Amino acid sequence: MRNKRFPEVYLDNDLNIRIAYEEQKDGTAIYYRVKRLAKPGQVLSSDKNRWEKLLHLSTEDSLSNAFMGFDKANKNVYWLWSDSTSDLEKVVKFPINNAKKRITVFQPSKGGIGSVLWNYTDKSVLAITEVRHSP
Repeated sequence: MRNKRFPEVYLDNDLNIRIAYEEQKDGTAIYYRVKRLAKPGQVLSSDKNRWEKLLHLSTEDSLSNAFMGFDKANKNVYWLWSDSTSDLEKVVKFPINNAKKRITVFQPSKGGIGSVLWNYTDKSVLAITEVRHSP
């Protein structure tokens, strides 16, 4: 990839670059998705016409969000999600072409997400630990 923009890129299960991250001057974070996968032998670039916005996160939310992986078909993304609607993060899944169609895979009730055990065969979440802090 010829890259002049993105400090982070994320690969699908076939090792294709599918998502890239770019921090904005105001501190917000934008995650982009590739419009079209590069053909074999073709070099992907960071040119703006090759990418479209997937997520735009506030400065606060960008610190507690994280890409987790793709499902087995490379059509859906698993994401550690946090936003201003809750103090607790959750694990969500959404189609690579529409992050607004998020479905919650797991949301802790009283604590934070401690760790996520990933099933590398099925490319899915196998188990999640919830960490509760008592006073």
